[in-house]
Amino acid sequence: MRLEGDCMLVVYSSKDPAGTAIANQLRKSGVNLDLLEIGSEIIHCDAEIKDVKADYIVFASKHKSESEMPCLTVHTPGNWSVAEKGGKDRQVCIAAPSKMKTVAMNMARHVELPNLGWPVYMECTHHGPATNVPCFFVEIGSSEKEWRNELAAKIVADAIISHTFKPYKWPVAMGVGGGHYCPAFTKYELAGATETNAWAFSQVLPGYHVDSVDFDTFKQGIERSSEKVEKVLLDWKGLKGAQRQKILEFIGRIGIGWDKT
Repeated sequence: MRLEGDCMLVVYSSKDPAGTAIANQLRKSGVNLDLLEIGSEIIHCDAEIKDVKADYIVFASKHKSESEMPCLTVHTPGNWSVAEKGGKDRQVCIAAPSKMKTVAMNMARHVELPNLGWPVYMECTHHGPATNVPCFFVEIGSSEKEWRNELAAKIVADAIISHTFKPYKWPVAMGVGGGHYCPAFTKYELAGATETNAWAFSQVLPGYHVDSVDFDTFKQGIERSSEKVEKVLLDWKGLKGAQRQKILEFIGRIGIGWDKT
């Protein structure tokens, strides 16, 4: 059975236990999926995916943090400044907002069913690889124990599969401000169709990159998306006064609407 809609490619690294676990669960599902195993670290796989033929890529990966908190995450890859962990300097990837949101929502629903109980977060745009194919990461965090958790891998795999059957187009925004896990935007990302604050995100520019971001890179957060970005949402409390002024000046130059979270 082949999935409906756009051609999706799931990419994972043989060096990554979480990505491998997710891929194994996808194979067990019996659904005919296009999977690509790479030998390099996934954030540095630019060369290995350079010639792929797909409408969009889902990178199945581990998430690592110092807190080692169990969680499931999604985000668009890219770099607002210097590329310290793969990708290219001042280049963000093309987002797939509605697809990423739907996977995040599916994971948030599924974590409660088997009582896994892990939180689901959207992270800011960060790290490599660089690609011109619309894409997003879906991850299991945040330590070796969680990366090898079969139930977590199955939940992620089910979320990846489920999002392809009933494609839904959400209103799309770019997020600016806040920290790495951007809780002000995650609540919008996980909000359903019956809620007034339901948005899908192209990119999220965190507060700690606002001072260094230039106009052209900022504009990519709006332009590099497979769906039209309708407005910029600002985590007002997650920005300093001078940062607000800078971003509002950028927004004015582009001529796009904005709002506070």
